Amino acid sequence: MASIGEPSGLISSLTTDSSSHEVAAYFYVGCLRYNKNLEIEPWAAESYEVLDDGRLLRFTLRQGILWEDGVELTTEDVEFTYKIMIDKETPTAYAEDFLAIKDFRVTGKYTFEVEYEKPFARALMTWMQDILPAHLLKGVHGADLLASPLNRKPVSAGPFVLKEWEAGSRLVFAPNPRY
Repeated sequence: MASIGEPSGLISSLTTDSSSHEVAAYFYVGCLRYNKNLEIEPWAAESYEVLDDGRLLRFTLRQGILWEDGVELTTEDVEFTYKIMIDKETPTAYAEDFLAIKDFRVTGKYTFEVEYEKPFARALMTWMQDILPAHLLKGVHGADLLASPLNRKPVSAGPFVLKEWEAGSRLVFAPNPRY
C-alpha cells in the first residue's frame, strides 16, 4: 500500500498526520468503528447502549480480545486511554471530545459507562479512538508518550502486527494471529 508520507508515530492519539492514522488503524481497535456502509458498529465492544436522551453511554467489551503479547484487553485499557486523553500534559489534538465527558465509570472487567452533562453529537465517534495497552504504558503520561517505544513498535490488538519499520522507505506488516 502506498502512502504520501512517513508516519510521525504509531500512537494515533498523539499524531495529526494521515499517514500515522492510516497505519495505526491496522494495529489498534476502538470500542466502535464505521462499517463499509458508514454505519456505527461495535468493534472492541460487544454491545453499546445510548440512554437518557444521549447523555449516557453503556458499553460491554468483547471478552477474549488479546494484545499481541497475550494480555487481554479490558476496561482497564479503556479507562487508561480515557485518562491519557484528558491529561492536560498529553500532546493530543483529540482531547476535547473526552473533556466533554462528565463522568467515566468502570462497572466491571468488561463494562463501563460514560455520562455527559447534555447530549453530545460526537459522543459515539469519541469511542472510535484507538484503545491503548494500559499494562505497557502504566506510569507513562503526557509528553512522555512521545518517547514510548510503542510510538515506533506498537503492540497490536488489531488485525496486523508490525514486523519492520525501515524509516523513510517502508513498513512491513504481518497478520496478527491473536486477532
